[in-house]
Amino acid sequence: MRGYASSNTPGGNRFVVRLEDRQFVGRPNNWGDWGFGVFADAGRLWAGDIPYGVNTPIRSAVGFSILGSVPRASARIWRLDFAFAVNPEGHGHHIEIRLGNQDKTTFFLPEPSDIAATRERTVPSSIFRWPR
Repeated sequence: MRGYASSNTPGGNRFVVRLEDRQFVGRPNNWGDWGFGVFADAGRLWAGDIPYGVNTPIRSAVGFSILGSVPRASARIWRLDFAFAVNPEGHGHHIEIRLGNQDKTTFFLPEPSDIAATRERTVPSSIFRWPR
């Protein structure tokens, strides 16, 4: 969960709820899309059947994100998250900064098979037959 990356608390089962609101800001110099978002996360762990597992109270975090995609209208979103633990554990950091990217369109909108079949493979099928 964002804001608790330094946590070493073990648990066999977890439940996390994430809420986020994103706002489009603009296209500076028509180069890419930029925006920001605010989020809130809450979750907890149950001991389950793992060694040293513990039940935790509900932990929560709030934060904001700077979002961007290049080129404009791209499906890949880059994000810089700043998360603040609301009720942190006694040890570890209380602020977390994450940089990441994602392309969620591949989940519900895969590339057509005829196009995927024509793409050049970047990895040889066998290192013993390459190059030939």
